[in-house]
Amino acid sequence: MLSGCTSLESVALPDTLKEIGACAFKWCYKLKSVYLADNIEKIGEEAFSSCKSLESIRIPAGLKVVPTYLCQYCHGLKKAVIPPGRAERIKGAAFENCTQLEQVMIQNPYLTRIDDHVFHNCYRLSYVNTENIEKIGSFAFQNCYSLPELNLVKAQSAGIGAFEHCKNLVIKNNRSEEVAKRCYEDKIKSENSVVYTMRYVTVRTKY
Repeated sequence: MLSGCTSLESVALPDTLKEIGACAFKWCYKLKSVYLADNIEKIGEEAFSSCKSLESIRIPAGLKVVPTYLCQYCHGLKKAVIPPGRAERIKGAAFENCTQLEQVMIQNPYLTRIDDHVFHNCYRLSYVNTENIEKIGSFAFQNCYSLPELNLVKAQSAGIGAFEHCKNLVIKNNRSEEVAKRCYEDKIKSENSVVYTMRYVTVRTKY
């Protein structure tokens, strides 16, 4: 579409638009703002990848999934909002290497899955509301050094290295033994770590 348009600074797409193709605005290095209407039903992967001046993004309510690599390498991105709508899943590496990202507002209660590498290397991420998340992929929050806590009251699984190197992170309100194991392996504090860590150590000593 406009991939590689290095002079483009803002985009206001029409409300009638239903789909944005893959890599549509990739490498638009000066793009600072974009308006995405809620009528948009599909966005291709890497649509805004490497838009290093983009400061914020609001995901259209009409999307069923947040696509793979959507904002990967958007080094200037500070805030992402996922409003109430249809989105059920954030696909792999959607916000990977967004090194200035601080806030992710997940306002949609139907979004229950965060895939692999979604927030990998988001060093400044300090807030993401995850109380409705049920599944977390591998390395999803790896190297999120600034993240103080995650409320995972509904989480049932977490992939390898999901919380690795999150040195300040505390997992709150989780009741899943599998997630507690992951906290133990990734050296993350958990409100239930005493119970589940002891179980995990006991299991491991049998091998």
